[in-house]
Amino acid sequence: MIIAKGIKEIELANEIIAELEHARSKFPEYPDDLLSTVVIMVEEAGEALKLANEMHYMHKGRDYANATDILDLRKEYIQTAAMCMRALLDAECLRVVKNRP
Repeated sequence: MIIAKGIKEIELANEIIAELEHARSKFPEYPDDLLSTVVIMVEEAGEALKLANEMHYMHKGRDYANATDILDLRKEYIQTAAMCMRALLDAECLRVVKNRP
């Protein structure tokens, strides 16, 4: 088992878990088919991609953006991570026995 090595990792994990709990309270029902679980995760990742694309072209390929844009993109990453966690934790169709080859 890998344990977070620093405070930054712990803080990030807590943000992701808080987002996971927010999603669970907002949408208590969760699908149990493979396609739907991936669609939910990809929808969040797609929002991150859309925002990054807009940031890239707004700044004509330069690698900077304003702080609000960066915070929005970070939020999309956290939401995507939370949806990955939710799929792995809440979807029966994705549960596997640990240490299975």
